[in-house]
Amino acid sequence: MTEMNYHLINESKLQEIADLWDYCFEKKEEFFHQWYFNEYCLKQNQIVAGFDDEGRLANMVHLNPYRLSIRGKQTETMYLVGVATESVFRGRRLTRGLLELTLAILRAKGINSVLLMPEHAGVYLPYQFAFTYFRHRYNMPLSELNAPVPEDALRLERVNIGECKAIFADLYSRQMLAKHAFVCRGEREWNNFLTVFSQEKGEAVIAYLGNNPLGYMFYQRTGVAFRVHELIYLEHEVKWSFLHYAKQHVAQCQNFEWLAGEGDLSHLQFTNQKYAGCLQPFAMSRVINVAGVLADLKADGDLRGSFVLLVTDKLLKANNSLLSLNVENGVVEVKPAFELPDVEMDVAAFTQLFFGQFSLNELAAEGLATVCSKPAADLLAGLFPKCKNYLNEYY
Repeated sequence: MTEMNYHLINESKLQEIADLWDYCFEKKEEFFHQWYFNEYCLKQNQIVAGFDDEGRLANMVHLNPYRLSIRGKQTETMYLVGVATESVFRGRRLTRGLLELTLAILRAKGINSVLLMPEHAGVYLPYQFAFTYFRHRYNMPLSELNAPVPEDALRLERVNIGECKAIFADLYSRQMLAKHAFVCRGEREWNNFLTVFSQEKGEAVIAYLGNNPLGYMFYQRTGVAFRVHELIYLEHEVKWSFLHYAKQHVAQCQNFEWLAGEGDLSHLQFTNQKYAGCLQPFAMSRVINVAGVLADLKADGDLRGSFVLLVTDKLLKANNSLLSLNVENGVVEVKPAFELPDVEMDVAAFTQLFFGQFSLNELAAEGLATVCSKPAADLLAGLFPKCKNYLNEYY
């Protein structure tokens, strides 16, 4: 394996980083590339990169900050994006060193978990990233989109994206009351998204009942497809009004594309089951501080008991955890343990349990968790009930 020097980069290396991004992702002439490297990089985020002994850039990862609402608490996280290796350095297994240092840095800064959207999951599975977000994918001829005619009381209005930020933010926050592990979008997040989306030919429509906004849809018309970027609705009639609206573009667009939320059941009303779509993995996460996650946990007041949990981590040795948990009166007390575990799993399975994507029973049934004590398993399952996750951030 090639010896590399990994470190946080500064302005002097940003052009090399931009060149590698151009080679792997968006091109320099595209708006996103220009905005990202002029307005975002090193102003809002950090970048870790690897260099060989001659100072040549070999690989990189961008650390984009977000706040997640998870298990009833807002917590700082990092979205790992732009993970890339210069073509002449590929095949040398350099990603491990890059991720190992990056996650150690973030752990030292108090970050307990990170996000990542993989282009190829096989790159990250060996490093114990795990899928925690899924979406229902629709890709069908627009003419086949069967949407009921909306109620007359609902009024749709095409709007200027830049003028309706407060409405979007309020509707998003209200819908997220029923979701978990979602991004808490503040002024910075909304400004970033709306700036980029509007420049990439994004459009928006808001649904009103009287003067009350009940939902919005962000979409793009590519010439071939009517592509829904985000559809937020407080009533199911609003969702169908948006889909009916999309259908009316059949003379302009051939296809309909939508990554709906996990559990979306729109396809139950489609007349052709061929276009029912399918569930697909969307984004991965990784807990990088098991003890920190458990220490922040608040328990249901009815839960009582104690058990020993073992979580193993092949990448971050400091994250290997053999812990005794005592739960009483809504408080979780976490201490080092020195006895055999009642429940055992690796950090990938623990990540899926913590994020609420899968229950302990599901993980155990798949062989991803080992249960030696049923009372312990019941208590752990009570601490981490299954949830409805939502993520729609791309950078």
